[in-house]
Amino acid sequence: MDLCRRQKICINCGKNADNLYHQYDENIIRLSICKYCNMYVDKYVEDDYPLICIDIFLQNIKAYRHVLINEDVTNKLTVVMVLLMNETFVKWYEMIKINRNDSTDIHYTAVMFYITTFQIILGYIFYCLFLKFMYFIITKEKIQIISYIKEFTYCVLGSYGYAYKTLVIIWNIEEHWSTIFLYLLIIILSHIQIQRTLNPTLSKYIVTFSVIISLLFKESIERYISYYFIINE
Repeated sequence: MDLCRRQKICINCGKNADNLYHQYDENIIRLSICKYCNMYVDKYVEDDYPLICIDIFLQNIKAYRHVLINEDVTNKLTVVMVLLMNETFVKWYEMIKINRNDSTDIHYTAVMFYITTFQIILGYIFYCLFLKFMYFIITKEKIQIISYIKEFTYCVLGSYGYAYKTLVIIWNIEEHWSTIFLYLLIIILSHIQIQRTLNPTLSKYIVTFSVIISLLFKESIERYISYYFIINE
C-alpha cells in the first residue's frame, strides 16, 4: 500500500476510508463507519491528546494508526525536534558522567553536546537505511519510500521512550536494572509499532526482527562515534 497516496484509514482493520467523520455544524460531527469492518473509522477523532498518549504508551496499534496516518504528526516539526533534543540530552548526560573526571570545562561539555547531536542524527539515518535494507533482504521485494524526510521523522518518533529516562535524570532516581529495562522496552516496542503501522503488509515477526537488528546497528554506529570523538579525545 502506497502511503504517499494513502488518504485516511480505519484504525481497526487498516483499510482505506473515504473520511473520518461527517460534519453537520461547527461543533457537531458524526463519526464515519468503516464499510469493511462496520466499526468507527477513527474513534480518536473525539478524544483529547492525553487520552491518545495513554494508548500510545500502552502500545495500542490503533492509536499509532491515528497519530501517524490520520493525524500525520510528522508534519509537526516541533515534535520531532523535541524528541531529538531529548534523546541528545539523555546520551550527552551519560557521556558527561563517564568523562566527568577528565574535564569539567564548559567548552568541553558544549563540544560533547554537539558531537552527541551529530551522532544521534547520523544514527537515525543509518537506522532508516538499514531497516529498509533488512526488509529488502527478507522479503526480496522493493520497499516503497514515502519520502526521506518522512522516513527520518517516523524513525525519530519511536524515541519518545527516552522521556522516561529524562524524568529519571531530573528526579535523580537511582537507576536500577528494572528502570533501564522498562525504558528500553518502551523504545523497542514503539519502533516496532510504528513500523507495523507503516508496513501493514509485512508480518509482525519480520518487522520485529528487522527493527531490533536495525536498532542494534544504530547503537553500534553511535557508540563508535562516541569512542572515536569523545572517549579517545
